[in-house]
Amino acid sequence: MNGQNEYDLKLQLDRYINGELSEAEVAELNRRVNEDPVLRGAWVEFQISRYVDGELNTEEVAELTRRVNEDPALREALDEYRALEAELSAMAEDVPDVDYGEQRKDILAEVDRRMQNRPDR
Repeated sequence: MNGQNEYDLKLQLDRYINGELSEAEVAELNRRVNEDPVLRGAWVEFQISRYVDGELNTEEVAELTRRVNEDPALREALDEYRALEAELSAMAEDVPDVDYGEQRKDILAEVDRRMQNRPDR
């Protein structure tokens, strides 16, 4: 795939993610993906990731479910993505809720205080 085709595909994927493609454009994207084994593999992983994140529509869920039920390797990939999602969710629970705006104000106030108390003033 040359640089321009790759760039066009990235733009098309971005528009797909944002739900901006017409039915004809989605069909063209599917055609491109199905013609290239590398793209096809990447597309399936992309769809699995979107499935785990809850971003697929009903039709996409049905299609992915069908494929996962037919292919043990895809089922394994889905299990891996789910495990990763669970690990990331658990890690996110350990992150403290910080008000960075308040923290910034405190830091700037401390800097001002120190600047005013400098011996050379």
